[in-house]
Amino acid sequence: MTNGRPINAPVFYSGEYAVTLQTFTDADYAQTFRVQLGNTIPPVYQNFTGYTMEMMVRAHPEDVEVFLAITSSSTGMAPGQSGIDIYDPGTETTAGLWEFAVIIFREQLQKIPEGTYAQSLIATGPDGFRRDIWRGDLINTIGPTR
Repeated sequence: MTNGRPINAPVFYSGEYAVTLQTFTDADYAQTFRVQLGNTIPPVYQNFTGYTMEMMVRAHPEDVEVFLAITSSSTGMAPGQSGIDIYDPGTETTAGLWEFAVIIFREQLQKIPEGTYAQSLIATGPDGFRRDIWRGDLINTIGPTR
């Protein structure tokens, strides 16, 4: 992690929405992502100014029971708090590289039984429009280190 944020941000192009998250009950999960708009050179990334995000994990999308629900912060995550951290890591010359980090601490992962779950990440813009960032699976595996 750099400055409390995960490193190595994969880039997702708009329109690519299938994401599998692999988690383990003996470790925290932390991964940074960017959303690229189209396949341009130089790349243009989604600006998340004023956006909020939420992710829910259920055994099946239609189930009432939620195994994990996390929301976003644009001011950084509190120590030990799972959530989605939205930020622009750019400098004066690289501003606009908006990223978000999905952070799930092992204490929460230990409460989820081993298995494959449905998950989705939704971003709500300043205009209230709910944008589908991705859908996919969260595969939670029991880790041997306790």
